[in-house]
Amino acid sequence: VRKWPVVLALLLVASACGGLSGTDTPANPGNSKNCSDFSTYEQAKTWFDTYYPNFGDVAKLDRDGDMRPCESLRGSSTSSYSSNSSGRSYTAICRDGTLSYSKNRQGTCSHHGGVKSWG
Repeated sequence: VRKWPVVLALLLVASACGGLSGTDTPANPGNSKNCSDFSTYEQAKTWFDTYYPNFGDVAKLDRDGDMRPCESLRGSSTSSYSSNSSGRSYTAICRDGTLSYSKNRQGTCSHHGGVKSWG
């Protein structure tokens, strides 16, 4: 069951009612999300932007540190199943949908549920 829409709705309601002021912070969600929990890049980016200012990339959705989580998801300007922005081909697709450009097979996709398929 995907809980993020409920969490997002509650945050929006709390914010609209004054429940979240500039000094209030949302609770730390911990490492509770994977890219596979989102259908689109925009959903992942909204979740990421909600928690990043207070907790950083707590769910490790932005593997390359460029402030764009889950770039392999539909809707990302960098989404591609053939190459990244430098033109290198991916070596694996992880089970959560992220792409790996790892040079070695050992440890590839270890934080993404393992390898779904090799490139």
